[in-house]
Amino acid sequence: MKKTLSAAAVAAACCVPFAVFAQAAAAPAKVEPEYTFAGNAGLFSDYRFRGFSQTDYNPAFQGGIDFAHKSGFYLVNWNSNVNSTLSSIIYNGASLEMDFYGGYKATFGDFVLDVGTIYYFYPGTGQLTPGVDAKNWEVYVGGSYGPVSLKYYYSFTDFFGLNSDALGLPGGIDTKGSQYLDLSGTYDLVVSPAVSTPRGRSTWTSAAPTTSAAVGVWWATSAGSPSRTRKIWASSRTASTTTSSG
Repeated sequence: MKKTLSAAAVAAACCVPFAVFAQAAAAPAKVEPEYTFAGNAGLFSDYRFRGFSQTDYNPAFQGGIDFAHKSGFYLVNWNSNVNSTLSSIIYNGASLEMDFYGGYKATFGDFVLDVGTIYYFYPGTGQLTPGVDAKNWEVYVGGSYGPVSLKYYYSFTDFFGLNSDALGLPGGIDTKGSQYLDLSGTYDLVVSPAVSTPRGRSTWTSAAPTTSAAVGVWWATSAGSPSRTRKIWASSRTASTTTSSG
């Protein structure tokens, strides 16, 4: 009896792993969804756009919604407050920025191609100086390989409405066709922290180009999700480059 029970116990013990393995093998593979929605929100110490503070070095609350289709197409809305003092000079009465952009991403091995367009909208702009609107429409094309990315922007409108009327200056100042080149690199430190070192250069049709550089440290709270990162420290610098001919 004792030997019979022992043999039965051994047989049962041997059968359990095979049963578990069979159930695991029969589990269906995870299916990629047709599309995904994602939201993000955060409070930040400053809002910098291409090296310039948009909140006069004050905090900014930002958030947005992302839609992505598995084919590579995406649509995004992103929002942030902007400084009320600057609104009388640049934003012409607006205190909110709303960005709408969409594009297409294609992957070729480790290389990612990104092509799209973005529109910067400022509700309430034009209140102080009628006819002068802080708005901007750009197209962009970029590529990334591993930790390095390069993206080029071209503006089809006056850069945020800046022209002779907005600046109150003669000479037919025109900022259409402004360009921006953004070079960024991200370096993982051990597991979660990451260092990002973006560098950009703006080229204007009627003014000297500007160059901006920044370095910062971010801590990821969810793997693979840039919208769920916390900035630990960051510093940036912007300089104008004066050119001469003759």
